[in-house]
Amino acid sequence: MKVLGQVAITLVVLWPHACASAVDYDLKEIQQFNVGMELGQCRAVPVDLGDEDGIFLAYCQDAEVDPYVEMFFFPKHRMKVSVYTRSGKEVWARELGPGVIPGIWFAPFFPFDLDSDGVDEIWFVNNIDDDRPLSIRGRRLERLDALTGKMTHQYPWPAPPSDQSNSHRFRNFILGGHVKGRPVLVTAQGTYGPMKLQGWNTDMSK
Repeated sequence: MKVLGQVAITLVVLWPHACASAVDYDLKEIQQFNVGMELGQCRAVPVDLGDEDGIFLAYCQDAEVDPYVEMFFFPKHRMKVSVYTRSGKEVWARELGPGVIPGIWFAPFFPFDLDSDGVDEIWFVNNIDDDRPLSIRGRRLERLDALTGKMTHQYPWPAPPSDQSNSHRFRNFILGGHVKGRPVLVTAQGTYGPMKLQGWNTDMSK
C-alpha cells in the first residue's frame, strides 16, 4: 500500500483553447498540508468558509474500503476529517467514530451551502452504531459546521433497496445544485441496480 505523509493541493490551469495533450496543461502546486500521519487514502475538496476559501480533507491510514466482498476488509484505523484555510492554517480536525467505514461508498462527504448563509455546511453519511459498522439503521445524514467541525443536525439516512447484494447496498451518494437559484441537496442509495434518490429543500423537507 502506498502511503503519503503530506497532502499536496494542485491548481490546474487550462488554456482557453482546447487542450489536446499534456503540454497544454499548466500545473502549479499552490499549497501543502501536513496532516501528521501516513495516509492510505485522502479526499480533498474546496469549502466556502464565508470570509475565505478553505480545503476540506477526509483521510485515513487505511486504504480505500470497497463494499465488494473480494475487496472489503475491516479497517484498523478511524476516519479523520479536517478543514484548512487556503494559506495552510488548520481550522479544526476531528476523528470519526468506529462505526464509520473509511471509504467513499460508505461515507461520502459534500460541502454545500443549503441554508444560503454564505458558508458551506459539510454533509456526510455517519453511522452512530459504533458496534456495528455495517448497520443500516445506524446511518445518518449528518450536517457539520464548516467553521468548527461540530455536528449541527442528524437526519435518518434512507435505507437502500434491499433486493440486492451487500456490495451494491452499501453505496451512498450526496450532491447538490440549484434550481432557479434555489439550493437543493440530493442524496442517493444503491448502484448497479435499484437506486433511491431524494431531493431536500433548505428546511430539509423533501
